[in-house]
Amino acid sequence: MLAPPGSTFRSPAARLTSGHGSRLEGWAASLRHALRVMETRRELARLDERLLCDIGMTRAEALTEAQRAPWDMRHRRG
Repeated sequence: MLAPPGSTFRSPAARLTSGHGSRLEGWAASLRHALRVMETRRELARLDERLLCDIGMTRAEALTEAQRAPWDMRHRRG
């Protein structure tokens, strides 16, 4: 669909990449971060008791952390 000359119509693709930087790039960066969080939590769940003790976590804490949603990135430990 072509916009009439002088109109302010922008395609969805143009809207995604307009403004300060690319919104699509920001979304992709957020997705990459969430994937890293998921992988890190899986690795945490696989640590043995000795390694968990070294980082000051119990098995229960590690499993609770591993079960959190990828977008839940708030700091939970005191």
